[in-house]
Amino acid sequence: MDISSAYNKIINTRWSFTNNFKVQFHGVNGGLFDFLPSHGELNIVNYNLDSLSAEEQNLFTAGRHVSILGAEEIHTCTMKIRDHDQLSIYKNFLLIWRQQIYKYFDEYKFDIVIIKEPDYPNETEKQVLQAKDCYIVNVGNLTLDNEQENQIFEFDVQIKSSNVSIDGFNQYDELTWTIPQPVKSDEK
Repeated sequence: MDISSAYNKIINTRWSFTNNFKVQFHGVNGGLFDFLPSHGELNIVNYNLDSLSAEEQNLFTAGRHVSILGAEEIHTCTMKIRDHDQLSIYKNFLLIWRQQIYKYFDEYKFDIVIIKEPDYPNETEKQVLQAKDCYIVNVGNLTLDNEQENQIFEFDVQIKSSNVSIDGFNQYDELTWTIPQPVKSDEK
């Protein structure tokens, strides 16, 4: 492939950009997060989903080692939040976290929906991730630093969810798809 055709291929590829998304909170307690202006577009710096994993179980039976996957780990996601108005957002997340301690799970759970804004002119908004039955585990620490004059307060909020659906693909549905097989070189 020559340089000009490689350049054209790169330019014409419809990349998925990750820099324009909004976060919505749904469910019975979704209204608790109304203090985030305009779906947190200015305040939520990033949203990180941990690696999806399961508990590994190692057994030694009948003179053999057997390794199997057990229960799925609860998904952990972290949002980095940029604060404003004298830490008003930080205080609200602390209040929600503290209220969870004294309530049953069904009274404080909420859902998170990540909506991707369009990257190209002929696209529309698209829901790319939904985390169901969420709760706040940790409100990260604040760092006060005199090193830079333009530093803005930022903190992390760690959230756990028992069910994460990515781009409408529900990993808990019965597997009806098959893994694509590689194409042999003589079939091309």
